[in-house]
Amino acid sequence: MDSTYGRGWTCDRGFRLIGAQCLPVNVPAHGYLTDSGDSWACERGFVSRGASCVAVAIPLHGYLNAMGSGWTCERGYRRGGSQCVAFAVPANAHIDFAGDGWDCDRGFAKSEERCGPAPPWQSHE
Repeated sequence: MDSTYGRGWTCDRGFRLIGAQCLPVNVPAHGYLTDSGDSWACERGFVSRGASCVAVAIPLHGYLNAMGSGWTCERGYRRGGSQCVAFAVPANAHIDFAGDGWDCDRGFAKSEERCGPAPPWQSHE
């Protein structure tokens, strides 16, 4: 490619400039060329480890996150190191919106690790 600036040429897609040479981009298994064409990224469900793409290890009760490069626990489970661990929901409570904790039901208030009757001045409107 002609250019009035720089070298006057660029490397073809699938090659990258190293020194004064265009060398091929070595795309590993489960990888693909990026839009620029001079580097690679891993497919969804895989992460880069050195020159390889390694599958994301998903524990029991976990699932691949939206980014595709990590995992999240199912509702009713919390991350505990590299595992998803179930948690207890006390009486008069329900799993919270995020799914990794709990909130007291209407008319009840959190007191330590349980839900007791809410004080009369506490509104739940």
